[in-house]
Amino acid sequence: MKKTLLIASGAFMIAASTISLAEDTKPDPSIAYRHHAMELTKDSLISMFGIAKGKVPASELVIHMNVMAASAASAQAAFSKKAPGGKTLDSAWENWEDFSKRMDKYVADTAAFAATADKDDATQNAAFKQVLSNCKACHDKYRQEMKRH
Repeated sequence: MKKTLLIASGAFMIAASTISLAEDTKPDPSIAYRHHAMELTKDSLISMFGIAKGKVPASELVIHMNVMAASAASAQAAFSKKAPGGKTLDSAWENWEDFSKRMDKYVADTAAFAATADKDDATQNAAFKQVLSNCKACHDKYRQEMKRH
Protein backbone atom coordinates (compact mmCIF):
# COMPACT_ATOMS: atom_id res chain seq x y z
CA MET A 1 0.00 0.00 0.00
CA LYS A 2 2.79 2.42 0.93
CA LYS A 3 4.62 1.53 -2.27
CA THR A 4 1.49 2.19 -4.37
CA LEU A 5 0.92 5.48 -2.57
CA LEU A 6 4.55 6.47 -3.08
CA ILE A 7 4.40 5.61 -6.80
CA ALA A 8 1.09 7.44 -7.22
CA SER A 9 2.35 10.56 -5.46
CA GLY A 10 5.56 10.47 -7.54
CA ALA A 11 3.53 10.19 -10.74
CA PHE A 12 1.35 13.09 -9.59
CA MET A 13 4.42 15.26 -8.92
CA ILE A 14 5.84 14.50 -12.37
CA ALA A 15 2.50 15.21 -14.03
CA ALA A 16 2.05 18.45 -12.08
CA SER A 17 5.53 19.68 -12.99
CA THR A 18 4.97 18.77 -16.66
CA ILE A 19 1.69 20.68 -16.74
CA SER A 20 3.33 23.66 -15.06
CA LEU A 21 6.21 23.54 -17.54
CA ALA A 22 3.80 23.32 -20.46
CA GLU A 23 1.90 26.36 -19.22
CA ASP A 24 5.14 28.32 -18.87
CA THR A 25 6.16 27.56 -22.48
CA LYS A 26 2.73 28.06 -24.00
CA PRO A 27 2.98 30.42 -26.98
CA ASP A 28 1.23 33.76 -26.99
CA PRO A 29 -2.42 33.16 -28.03
CA SER A 30 -2.17 35.95 -30.60
CA ILE A 31 0.14 33.69 -32.65
CA ALA A 32 -2.61 31.09 -33.06
CA TYR A 33 -5.16 33.82 -33.67
CA ARG A 34 -3.18 35.42 -36.48
CA HIS A 35 -2.52 31.96 -37.95
CA HIS A 36 -6.25 31.25 -38.07
CA ALA A 37 -6.96 34.67 -39.57
CA MET A 38 -4.44 34.00 -42.32
CA GLU A 39 -5.89 30.51 -42.84
CA LEU A 40 -9.28 32.14 -43.47
CA THR A 41 -7.65 34.18 -46.22
CA LYS A 42 -6.07 31.05 -47.67
CA ASP A 43 -9.40 29.19 -47.57
CA SER A 44 -11.12 32.10 -49.31
CA LEU A 45 -8.41 32.16 -51.97
CA ILE A 46 -8.86 28.43 -52.58
CA SER A 47 -12.60 28.99 -52.97
CA MET A 48 -12.08 31.92 -55.34
CA PHE A 49 -9.76 29.84 -57.49
CA GLY A 50 -12.52 27.20 -57.48
CA ILE A 51 -14.97 29.85 -58.66
CA ALA A 52 -12.60 30.85 -61.46
CA LYS A 53 -12.38 27.20 -62.55
CA GLY A 54 -16.17 26.78 -62.39
CA LYS A 55 -15.99 24.29 -59.51
CA VAL A 56 -17.59 26.60 -56.94
CA PRO A 57 -20.74 28.65 -57.64
CA ALA A 58 -19.91 32.21 -58.72
CA SER A 59 -22.61 33.43 -56.34
CA GLU A 60 -20.19 32.64 -53.50
CA LEU A 61 -17.59 35.18 -54.66
CA VAL A 62 -18.87 38.12 -52.60
CA ILE A 63 -18.81 36.00 -49.44
CA HIS A 64 -15.17 35.11 -49.98
CA MET A 65 -14.22 38.69 -50.86
CA ASN A 66 -15.70 39.85 -47.56
CA VAL A 67 -14.16 37.02 -45.55
CA MET A 68 -10.78 37.91 -47.00
CA ALA A 69 -11.18 41.58 -46.03
CA ALA A 70 -12.39 40.70 -42.52
CA SER A 71 -9.61 38.18 -41.96
CA ALA A 72 -7.02 40.76 -43.07
CA ALA A 73 -8.24 43.17 -40.40
CA SER A 74 -8.18 40.36 -37.82
CA ALA A 75 -4.66 39.36 -38.79
CA GLN A 76 -3.50 42.96 -38.55
CA ALA A 77 -4.89 43.22 -35.01
CA ALA A 78 -3.19 39.96 -34.02
CA PHE A 79 0.15 40.96 -35.55
CA SER A 80 0.02 44.27 -33.66
CA LYS A 81 0.68 42.27 -30.47
CA LYS A 82 4.22 41.82 -31.83
CA ALA A 83 4.46 38.25 -30.54
CA PRO A 84 7.38 36.46 -32.20
CA GLY A 85 6.76 32.92 -33.35
CA GLY A 86 4.61 30.97 -35.69
CA LYS A 87 5.57 31.20 -39.35
CA THR A 88 6.60 34.84 -39.05
CA LEU A 89 10.31 35.54 -39.36
CA ASP A 90 12.06 37.60 -36.68
CA SER A 91 12.77 40.20 -39.36
CA ALA A 92 9.09 41.24 -39.18
CA TRP A 93 9.57 42.42 -35.61
CA GLU A 94 13.02 43.84 -36.33
CA ASN A 95 11.59 45.86 -39.26
CA TRP A 96 8.24 46.61 -37.65
CA GLU A 97 7.69 49.88 -39.52
CA ASP A 98 7.98 48.19 -42.93
CA PHE A 99 6.02 45.13 -41.83
CA SER A 100 3.27 47.29 -40.34
CA LYS A 101 2.99 49.34 -43.55
CA ARG A 102 2.64 46.11 -45.50
CA MET A 103 -0.14 44.98 -43.16
CA ASP A 104 -1.89 48.34 -43.62
CA LYS A 105 -1.67 47.83 -47.38
CA TYR A 106 -2.96 44.27 -47.05
CA VAL A 107 -6.00 45.48 -45.12
CA ALA A 108 -6.62 48.34 -47.57
CA ASP A 109 -6.17 46.13 -50.64
CA THR A 110 -8.49 43.39 -49.41
CA ALA A 111 -11.11 46.01 -48.50
CA ALA A 112 -10.73 47.57 -51.96
CA PHE A 113 -11.10 44.13 -53.52
CA ALA A 114 -14.28 43.44 -51.52
CA ALA A 115 -15.60 46.82 -52.66
CA THR A 116 -15.43 45.64 -56.29
CA ALA A 117 -18.16 43.07 -55.66
CA ASP A 118 -20.62 44.95 -57.86
CA LYS A 119 -18.05 45.89 -60.51
CA ASP A 120 -17.09 44.25 -63.78
CA ASP A 121 -14.70 41.29 -64.02
CA ALA A 122 -11.77 43.42 -65.20
CA THR A 123 -12.03 45.70 -62.14
CA GLN A 124 -12.32 42.70 -59.81
CA ASN A 125 -9.39 40.95 -61.45
CA ALA A 126 -7.16 44.02 -61.18
CA ALA A 127 -7.97 44.41 -57.47
CA PHE A 128 -7.47 40.68 -56.89
CA LYS A 129 -4.06 40.73 -58.62
CA GLN A 130 -3.04 43.65 -56.38
CA VAL A 131 -3.98 41.66 -53.27
CA LEU A 132 -2.05 38.60 -54.46
CA SER A 133 1.00 40.66 -55.42
CA ASN A 134 1.17 42.27 -51.99
CA CYS A 135 0.60 38.95 -50.21
CA LYS A 136 3.49 37.41 -52.10
CA ALA A 137 5.82 40.34 -51.48
CA CYS A 138 5.19 40.27 -47.74
CA HIS A 139 5.41 36.48 -47.49
CA ASP A 140 8.66 36.47 -49.47
CA LYS A 141 10.22 38.86 -46.98
CA TYR A 142 8.62 38.00 -43.63
CA ARG A 143 7.29 34.44 -43.70
CA GLN A 144 9.20 31.22 -43.21
CA GLU A 145 9.61 29.28 -46.41
CA MET A 146 6.82 26.76 -46.85
CA LYS A 147 7.95 23.17 -47.13
CA ARG A 148 6.81 21.49 -50.32
CA HIS A 149 6.11 17.78 -50.31
